[in-house]
Amino acid sequence: MKLYLAGLASNQVMSKWVIENFPAIGVLVSFAFPETVTKAIGYGFSSVMLDSGAFSVKNSNTKIDINAYIDFIKENKDHLAVAVSLDVLDDYKRSIENWDYITSAGVTTMPVYHYCEPIWVLDYYVKNADYVGLSVVNESSMKNWREIFPMVKRTFSRYPDKKYHIFGMTIPRVITSFPTYSCDALTWRNGSRFSQVITPYGRWHLNYKRGHKVNYVELLASGIFEYLECKYGIKKEWYDDKDFDWKTIDMVNIAELYEMLVKGAHENISTDIGLAEQAHFM
Repeated sequence: MKLYLAGLASNQVMSKWVIENFPAIGVLVSFAFPETVTKAIGYGFSSVMLDSGAFSVKNSNTKIDINAYIDFIKENKDHLAVAVSLDVLDDYKRSIENWDYITSAGVTTMPVYHYCEPIWVLDYYVKNADYVGLSVVNESSMKNWREIFPMVKRTFSRYPDKKYHIFGMTIPRVITSFPTYSCDALTWRNGSRFSQVITPYGRWHLNYKRGHKVNYVELLASGIFEYLECKYGIKKEWYDDKDFDWKTIDMVNIAELYEMLVKGAHENISTDIGLAEQAHFM
């Protein structure tokens, strides 16, 4: 399973740390921010996935020139592992038109099927593409694996021999239950943003950073503190230190996502990568 990290290319030091310690991890970049594409290519990631930026476009009320996107893919094709088609949220007909248009220009892109769309849209993509993206971005009510699981199962059961990329979701119970070819994650940044750590014991907020509630009784009972100290050398008292660098937890999150999703089993990662010691350089 291939893991791509979104939002990584904007941080040069973290990017180089990932390349050094987890070279199999790729990076997801957006055409809406072309400077990050250039940076990612320059850093030397093993795999670069180019997203059209449909989600960013919808939120900013901007437009993407499809011909400019085609030209950009052609110019950078030797540096891209995969390029995503120009999908349009909430308009599957335009998404199909865009994909057909890009394909007619001699450019191979990954079409994206959103689970709010008719099933025949998935049928069309699968019939004409070997690598299909799956997205739940339009399904605002879908917040846990119990809601997402049956939809993903439907897709893999319907077309078990295709390659699928699952966008914006890294729930292990979903990803590892199927032969998922690839997925991408932004949740690795939740350490520095929200004090949230990803572990096999669940996702937990370690202090009151940005107003998130913390139940220390539950945290103590979970074994999180012992786990982080034993595996990564991160001591419990550090989380309340005003000088604690929360990028340390970003690094933990990347390591944990790699173990759970890429390796498919939670084996011990060597602490030689020195998370606690290296973070202050970020």
